[in-house]
Order: sequence, then structure tokens, then C-alpha cells
Amino acid sequence: MWTLDSHDAVGQPKTPVGVANRILSGPRRGDPRHFLDGAIVLFHAGKPTTARAMWRILDGLAEMQLQPVRLTTLLDPGDLPIENAER
Repeated sequence: MWTLDSHDAVGQPKTPVGVANRILSGPRRGDPRHFLDGAIVLFHAGKPTTARAMWRILDGLAEMQLQPVRLTTLLDPGDLPIENAER
């Protein structure tokens, strides 16, 4: 299950910039942080273009003050250092 598909393996071959732009600009208008915060992004293993896009994506997320986490952390946020968090 995912909330944002990179489309890295669909249709015509993609460029690293195209894959990164799809993720960082997202499917909606407005501030991309609203849909990227907590998003589960689908990437396909074995796609060289996707691997080359990762640094651009990670840099873009850092600029938005977002941090990638493991899926297990996202689904169990008790591991995150959030003060006064309710479980």
C-alpha cells in the first residue's frame, strides 16, 4: 500500500530529474509538505533512473524539513522523539 506512486516503471523511460520532480511536486497543488509528510512512496527496485533520482529527492525533502523514515517507524511512531505524543 502506498500514497504516492513515483511512476518510475510506468510508460516511457523516465529521467532522474523527472522521477524526483514527480515526488517533490506531488499530485496536488499547494504546499507539497501537506501530502509528503507521512507519505508512503512507491519506488521500484532495480531501476537505475530511480537510484540516480534518490539524492535529488533526499535533498528536496531536507529543504522542506522532512525526513525519510522506515515504514516500521511510520506505522509505529512510538520510536520518534516527539514530546507529549499520544499513542
